[in-house]
Amino acid sequence: MTEDDATVRKMRKIAADDPEFSVRIASITDLRRLLAEARNNKLSAIWSSEEALLQQVNPATTAIICPLFRNGGSTSEPESYRCHLWFVSSPDYERIVSLIDMTRESFQGLPEAADPVQLRKVIRVLLDGSHLAALA
Repeated sequence: MTEDDATVRKMRKIAADDPEFSVRIASITDLRRLLAEARNNKLSAIWSSEEALLQQVNPATTAIICPLFRNGGSTSEPESYRCHLWFVSSPDYERIVSLIDMTRESFQGLPEAADPVQLRKVIRVLLDGSHLAALA
Protein backbone atom coordinates (compact mmCIF):
# COMPACT_ATOMS: atom_id res chain seq x y z
CA MET A 1 0.00 0.00 0.00
CA THR A 2 1.38 3.41 -0.94
CA GLU A 3 0.92 6.62 0.99
CA ASP A 4 -1.58 7.76 -1.67
CA ASP A 5 -3.69 4.59 -1.15
CA ALA A 6 -4.10 5.47 2.54
CA THR A 7 -5.69 8.84 1.64
CA VAL A 8 -8.39 7.40 -0.63
CA ARG A 9 -11.48 5.46 0.45
CA LYS A 10 -12.72 2.81 -1.96
CA MET A 11 -16.39 2.56 -2.92
CA ARG A 12 -17.90 -0.54 -1.31
CA LYS A 13 -21.33 -2.13 -1.50
CA ILE A 14 -23.26 -2.27 1.78
CA ALA A 15 -24.65 -5.76 2.32
CA ALA A 16 -27.91 -6.44 4.16
CA ASP A 17 -25.94 -8.03 7.02
CA ASP A 18 -23.59 -5.04 7.33
CA PRO A 19 -23.88 -3.40 10.77
CA GLU A 20 -24.36 -0.02 9.05
CA PHE A 21 -27.30 -1.23 6.94
CA SER A 22 -30.63 0.14 8.08
CA VAL A 23 -33.79 1.66 6.68
CA ARG A 24 -34.36 5.33 7.43
CA ILE A 25 -37.31 7.64 6.86
CA ALA A 26 -37.30 11.29 5.88
CA SER A 27 -39.82 14.09 5.52
CA ILE A 28 -39.68 16.81 2.87
CA THR A 29 -37.96 19.01 5.48
CA ASP A 30 -35.31 16.32 5.97
CA LEU A 31 -34.83 16.04 2.19
CA ARG A 32 -34.32 19.80 1.91
CA ARG A 33 -31.70 19.66 4.68
CA LEU A 34 -30.00 16.65 3.07
CA LEU A 35 -29.82 18.54 -0.23
CA ALA A 36 -28.16 21.54 1.42
CA GLU A 37 -25.68 19.31 3.27
CA ALA A 38 -24.89 17.31 0.11
CA ARG A 39 -24.22 20.50 -1.83
CA ASN A 40 -21.91 21.77 0.94
CA ASN A 41 -20.00 18.47 0.79
CA LYS A 42 -19.95 18.42 -3.04
CA LEU A 43 -21.82 15.12 -3.29
CA SER A 44 -23.12 14.35 -6.76
CA ALA A 45 -26.31 12.25 -6.59
CA ILE A 46 -28.67 15.02 -5.48
CA TRP A 47 -31.35 17.27 -6.89
CA SER A 48 -30.13 20.13 -9.07
CA SER A 49 -31.83 22.67 -6.80
CA GLU A 50 -34.25 23.00 -3.92
CA GLU A 51 -36.87 24.15 -6.42
CA ALA A 52 -36.40 20.92 -8.41
CA LEU A 53 -36.79 18.87 -5.20
CA LEU A 54 -39.99 20.72 -4.30
CA GLN A 55 -41.39 20.21 -7.81
CA GLN A 56 -40.61 16.49 -7.89
CA VAL A 57 -41.42 15.36 -4.33
CA ASN A 58 -44.91 15.43 -2.87
CA PRO A 59 -44.74 17.63 0.26
CA ALA A 60 -46.64 15.04 2.33
CA THR A 61 -44.30 12.19 1.38
CA THR A 62 -42.43 10.07 3.86
CA ALA A 63 -39.33 9.04 1.94
CA ILE A 64 -37.61 5.70 2.54
CA ILE A 65 -33.81 5.67 2.41
CA CYS A 66 -31.56 2.61 2.33
CA PRO A 67 -27.77 2.69 1.82
CA LEU A 68 -26.41 0.91 -1.25
CA PHE A 69 -22.70 1.89 -1.29
CA ARG A 70 -20.13 3.55 0.88
CA ASN A 71 -18.83 6.22 -1.48
CA GLY A 72 -15.17 6.35 -2.33
CA GLY A 73 -13.07 9.48 -2.19
CA SER A 74 -10.51 11.29 -0.17
CA THR A 75 -10.26 10.44 3.52
CA SER A 76 -10.18 14.19 4.16
CA GLU A 77 -13.86 14.38 3.08
CA PRO A 78 -16.75 13.19 5.26
CA GLU A 79 -17.76 9.55 4.80
CA SER A 80 -20.83 9.30 2.61
CA TYR A 81 -23.32 6.80 1.26
CA ARG A 82 -25.09 6.40 -2.06
CA CYS A 83 -28.60 5.39 -1.06
CA HIS A 84 -31.80 4.13 -2.62
CA LEU A 85 -34.49 6.76 -2.15
CA TRP A 86 -38.19 5.97 -2.47
CA PHE A 87 -40.74 8.80 -2.43
CA VAL A 88 -44.11 9.87 -3.80
CA SER A 89 -43.93 12.33 -6.67
CA SER A 90 -45.74 15.59 -7.04
CA PRO A 91 -48.22 16.29 -8.59
CA ASP A 92 -49.03 12.80 -9.94
CA TYR A 93 -48.56 10.72 -6.75
CA GLU A 94 -46.40 8.05 -8.43
CA ARG A 95 -43.99 5.96 -6.38
CA ILE A 96 -40.46 6.85 -7.45
CA VAL A 97 -37.12 5.23 -6.65
CA SER A 98 -33.85 6.98 -7.31
CA LEU A 99 -30.36 7.34 -5.83
CA ILE A 100 -29.13 10.03 -3.47
CA ASP A 101 -25.80 10.75 -1.79
CA MET A 102 -25.59 11.82 1.83
CA THR A 103 -22.98 11.92 4.52
CA ARG A 104 -22.85 9.02 6.94
CA GLU A 105 -23.61 11.45 9.76
CA SER A 106 -26.72 12.78 7.98
CA PHE A 107 -27.94 9.24 7.27
CA GLN A 108 -27.46 8.16 10.86
CA GLY A 109 -29.30 11.28 12.06
CA LEU A 110 -32.51 10.23 10.28
CA PRO A 111 -35.13 8.21 12.19
CA GLU A 112 -34.77 4.47 11.67
CA ALA A 113 -37.75 2.49 10.40
CA ALA A 114 -37.46 -0.21 13.01
CA ASP A 115 -40.93 -0.97 14.31
CA PRO A 116 -42.99 -3.68 12.59
CA VAL A 117 -45.62 -1.27 11.20
CA GLN A 118 -42.98 0.91 9.52
CA LEU A 119 -41.16 -2.11 8.12
CA ARG A 120 -44.40 -3.58 6.71
CA LYS A 121 -45.01 -0.26 4.93
CA VAL A 122 -41.49 -0.41 3.47
CA ILE A 123 -42.12 -3.96 2.24
CA ARG A 124 -45.43 -2.88 0.72
CA VAL A 125 -43.72 -0.07 -1.23
CA LEU A 126 -41.12 -2.51 -2.53
CA LEU A 127 -43.70 -5.13 -3.49
CA ASP A 128 -45.97 -2.63 -5.23
CA GLY A 129 -43.12 -1.45 -7.42
CA SER A 130 -41.77 1.98 -8.19
CA HIS A 131 -40.81 3.91 -11.29
CA LEU A 132 -37.08 4.51 -11.68
CA ALA A 133 -36.42 8.19 -12.27
CA ALA A 134 -33.50 10.57 -12.22
CA LEU A 135 -33.52 13.36 -9.66
CA ALA A 136 -34.55 16.56 -11.40
